[in-house]
Amino acid sequence: MIDDVPPYAVVAGTPARILRFRFDADMIAALQEIQWWNYGLSALDGVDFTDVRTAVPAIERNIAIGHAQPLDPKMICFVRDEQPAIGKANPQTGDLELVPLA
Repeated sequence: MIDDVPPYAVVAGTPARILRFRFDADMIAALQEIQWWNYGLSALDGVDFTDVRTAVPAIERNIAIGHAQPLDPKMICFVRDEQPAIGKANPQTGDLELVPLA
């Protein structure tokens, strides 16, 4: 790839080309507007992912009522070789350190 891929585009080939978009332009705009990626899993509580047209309003509702908590990128849970760990940013270096969960 030498260029950015547009949001929700499906690309393939060498050189890569856009085959299609996962959603129509209005739905892509709605997904970008709510910025669901800035929230933790609480934004997705009760959301039916089988239909994006109902999922977006449900996520918007979770955000509007304060149920959706902003994502805290300083801590991320990983599972590696079936061993869960928390990834925490080292405040001095900014490096991600994995701390096994007991």
